Amino acid sequence: MQRRGRLLGLAAAACALAVAGCSSHENEGRTPQANPAGLTGQQIALAEHIARTEIARQGSRIRLAVPQLHPGSVRQSNTGHTCKTGTLLRVTLIGSFPHTTVAPLPGRSATVHAEVVEANPVTGQECLIGVKTGRIQPPKNATPLESVAHS
Repeated sequence: MQRRGRLLGLAAAACALAVAGCSSHENEGRTPQANPAGLTGQQIALAEHIARTEIARQGSRIRLAVPQLHPGSVRQSNTGHTCKTGTLLRVTLIGSFPHTTVAPLPGRSATVHAEVVEANPVTGQECLIGVKTGRIQPPKNATPLESVAHS
């Protein structure tokens, strides 16, 4: 049964990539919100979990959290886990990250304004975490996770 659930999750992800808005699912046990970028209820829950975990780990204050599905794989991970499903769940967190520092490039800011997490869309296993400095724009055509904004 678990294998069937994973296959259905992969089929839903493929459907979301092939046809925008192919299906819609409500978040079970939560206040319904717009279905971000064609994600399933399970993928939205995984994105929320990833966002909350990173917020707690970094001590961040997030003004916007955006989940997206996109084609790709991560073979060179900085988390110790690879993602070879062919589809990635990207969670972009925009806000302040007071405990995260980077070496600035000449003439650029070292202040981190966003963190981007790539994860397996079935398991939520994080496989790549990066940061962005400078001016940050939310991803285009994406619906924010209302439940984690202003955390």
